[in-house]
Amino acid sequence: MDRRRFLTAAAATAVLAACSDDSDTEPDAVVPKAVAGGIAAATLGAALVTRWHQDPFSFGSYSYLAPGSTSADREALGASVRDRLYFAGEAASVDFAATVHGALLSGRSAAEEIIDTFDTPASIIIVGAGAAGLGAARALTDAGFDVTVVEGRDRIGGRVHTDTSLGVPLELGAGWIHGSDGNPLTKLAEEFDVPLLGTDPDKMVIYGADGSEVDDDTVDELEAALEDLDFDEATVGETITAALEDLDPDDARIGRYLATSIIEHEEAADIDSLSPASLEAGEEFDGEDKVMPGGYIGILAPLADGIDVQLGRTVNYIGETAEGVEVEFADEATMTADAVLVTVPLGVLKAGVIEFEPPLPDDKLAAIDRLGMGVLDRVVLQYDKLFWDDDAEIIGFVGEEQGLFIEWFDWTRVAGQPIIVGFNAGSVAERVETLSDDEVIALATSALTTIYS
Repeated sequence: MDRRRFLTAAAATAVLAACSDDSDTEPDAVVPKAVAGGIAAATLGAALVTRWHQDPFSFGSYSYLAPGSTSADREALGASVRDRLYFAGEAASVDFAATVHGALLSGRSAAEEIIDTFDTPASIIIVGAGAAGLGAARALTDAGFDVTVVEGRDRIGGRVHTDTSLGVPLELGAGWIHGSDGNPLTKLAEEFDVPLLGTDPDKMVIYGADGSEVDDDTVDELEAALEDLDFDEATVGETITAALEDLDPDDARIGRYLATSIIEHEEAADIDSLSPASLEAGEEFDGEDKVMPGGYIGILAPLADGIDVQLGRTVNYIGETAEGVEVEFADEATMTADAVLVTVPLGVLKAGVIEFEPPLPDDKLAAIDRLGMGVLDRVVLQYDKLFWDDDAEIIGFVGEEQGLFIEWFDWTRVAGQPIIVGFNAGSVAERVETLSDDEVIALATSALTTIYS
């Protein structure tokens, strides 16, 4: 368990364009410092609120292993069907699930299988223009295949969503390259001259519900105890809850905060929804985590160069025919190809919005049902002045309400202006999604006011 696989974060901006790919230094731009007077001295300029659980093109942020599911379900999800139907995406990645690089590698693996299956270049429809779809499209196109990518959104990237509406590139979806050494995303960044900036999750401060700073030694002891727990047959939540019952109320509150920030925010799901296998599955690349100064999409967009990518085309039916595979869209238009590669998120498959004919194999349907689709949302707040800690990248909040805006990321250093991002995960995120933007922003600023009043 660590703090490395937060898939969503605010990213960096163009002020770092001069940084080298391996830079972990401060940008040349003048970085604002915290002002006296706390939050009362600053004015909120603008905000962005995400709702990934409600997003009809994903129905969540990324996958996790729910009780009863194993990595074998990911293998079943990614298995091809009758040499006509192929699947790829982060949920189908056994080694690197719930990551952008996992999606990219899964797409490339599916492309290799397609290339090996067809003796001569064939026509391929790829459903989804995220990392998996674009990675596969690039490999197949380079191999001479006739590739068409269809995407329901009005943009490419999928759960990589770089937003510039606040005047700087900010990530509303994936935010980090997790483990930069040997990571295929790092290689793409080098190939496409995308500057990277290292982050340091150890630069962290935690505040209690009364706004006072939580003792570091207490945090270290409780975090070590959490990591030493024996997660056996019970759910992750049952094991942690039992351990917290032996602590005094104050320590139990901090322990539950750590479980949320380290596990729930990493897995995008409540601890009660997690199989113990979720804490052991997969691999990680070495090296520090990095963000993209000009936006994450800068790594993926070049993959689409020269490829027929059709946006605003929502698929609702995929059926096999004597000649190949037919794809039908929401507007009832159709398209045929020799094979189809499906790269839509697990949440879309779980929702059943695409009809398959014949139906998918039972083992694939069972895998889709058993795997979980998590949600990790955030609110991005842009202020005219920095009033929070200017020497911490992560600001923790052990608030009165468990799980609500407990994790904050300061992106002033990378954005060159005061921007702070708060996160919610699992059922807390789903509940917050039902509120209006104004209500979400009010809850977020209330947490900051408690800390910095």
